[in-house]
Amino acid sequence: ELSDPASLGITSELPPWLPNPDYYDSHYQVVQIDKEEYEMLRTKNWISYTHSVHYEGWRVVAFDPDNQRSIIVSEGTL
Repeated sequence: ELSDPASLGITSELPPWLPNPDYYDSHYQVVQIDKEEYEMLRTKNWISYTHSVHYEGWRVVAFDPDNQRSIIVSEGTL
């Protein structure tokens, strides 16, 4: 739910990059972008949003205000 403050964040608070097997072990998520783009997002204070996508699944999306686009950062499941 958008009004849930836990679902909003900023990209500079993304966890450090790890290769996908390690990232999944630590965060139950698979990164959907390359390392360079992920690390760039961590240098920005862009809005990020986590939302449900499947039963016990979620997606982390970042909003790029310069290009007016959403970037799917990662997807997870339990």
